[in-house]
Amino acid sequence: MKRCKECGIPDIIGRDQVWSSDGTIPIPGDPTFRMGIIEVPVIRAIAAKLEAIVGPAIHTMFMEGKRKNARHYIDTLLKGPLGFLVRHSNSGGKKAYQTLLQTSTALGYGHVILEVYERKTRVGGTIHNPYYTPLFVGDVRGVFESIERLPSKGSWEDKGESAKILVERMDGEDKLAKRFVFEEKARLPGNMKYSPCKTCGLPKELMRFKWNIEKGTITDTKANERVFIAGLNDINAVFMELEEAIGDPVPSAIIEVNHDYGLELVRKGVVTGYGDLVRGAGLKGLGFTSFSGNRERVKLTFNNPFNKHYILGRSLGVFEGLEGTKGEATVKEQPGALEITITGRGG
Repeated sequence: MKRCKECGIPDIIGRDQVWSSDGTIPIPGDPTFRMGIIEVPVIRAIAAKLEAIVGPAIHTMFMEGKRKNARHYIDTLLKGPLGFLVRHSNSGGKKAYQTLLQTSTALGYGHVILEVYERKTRVGGTIHNPYYTPLFVGDVRGVFESIERLPSKGSWEDKGESAKILVERMDGEDKLAKRFVFEEKARLPGNMKYSPCKTCGLPKELMRFKWNIEKGTITDTKANERVFIAGLNDINAVFMELEEAIGDPVPSAIIEVNHDYGLELVRKGVVTGYGDLVRGAGLKGLGFTSFSGNRERVKLTFNNPFNKHYILGRSLGVFEGLEGTKGEATVKEQPGALEITITGRGG
């Protein structure tokens, strides 16, 4: 896989994503489709907390949300003559799977080996170092449905640091066709500024992330933890579907995990002030942020926030870490914007 000779980032990252001044990372084929950099420990911790509430079905829900949006993402790539060739050729279809699964290594999903392919029937293999297996199976289902133009079903078997996965044609209609849909709101402008690489144009700030293509991992060297790049629409779709089904426990779990993570960022020295929170959120595609106030009262304004509960929890954790006191938050929502005012409450 080719990399930029100056910054070392895989070429495919700059080809398929755009770091925008409004704190988002859209894809060139569809500006309404947002990508983002998500921490592997955070998504796994949220899934674990939600599993304690709803049971193992949570993993299937994550798979379904990822499946629909992965299909949309692949549809934007397979347009025109390329799409026709891939969808009407046995060799073209298999090569497309191999190429797209290789792309997943650059996104930090793990190292994938394609072992089974039967056109319009099934595709399967082994993923080593999976970031979160249900999401990856959803990715493969999205690829299958985009290429084969058929509904699918997916299964997996975790085996320590690897997993066996299988996606097969599903007979009958897609009963979840109208579910797991997240409508992206109109975006507000921002003025995030990056230092572009002179060779590839990507932000030099991305050099804090190290790609291990052989393992299929991305490491945030500042926080010393694994991250991955994924569509934020699909993750939001799962959160929304869950909240509608079971209510308050869902936002509570998202807030709690992100509070603890924000606090840990301060303890590690990754965040030493609110400016670090602002820059980190924009670089990861979570939204453009501004802040004002002092240690007794801080106001954070997020344009184009990824997810209200995700952002709120992280902000509360950072506040507690920086100010040495727990905070109480007041939240105001406007179209495309989230205003969080945190006041210290002592103790």
